[in-house]
Amino acid sequence: MLPLILGAALYNYLPAEIPIHWDASGSADRYCNKLLAIIGQPLFFALINIIVHYRVSFSADRNGSKIINIITLWICPVLSVIVLTVVFLTAANF
Repeated sequence: MLPLILGAALYNYLPAEIPIHWDASGSADRYCNKLLAIIGQPLFFALINIIVHYRVSFSADRNGSKIINIITLWICPVLSVIVLTVVFLTAANF
């Protein structure tokens, strides 16, 4: 939920279109409406997190490494905070 809060706090500083995808050279090649980006991207990451959490929690291999399971469960939340913070701050020219 941190990216949602950050996006709401930066709403007035964000342009109407926010880059959501970059090519290999680092140039933005896809854009999204700022409201959809602020709400949609965190919800997309949350959905992926729920799927990963479900797969890890109810996997047939429940005797796997607990450390790997913990890392797997934390990858999506950490990446969502880092990636969306960078996207929003860059779009707002901070």
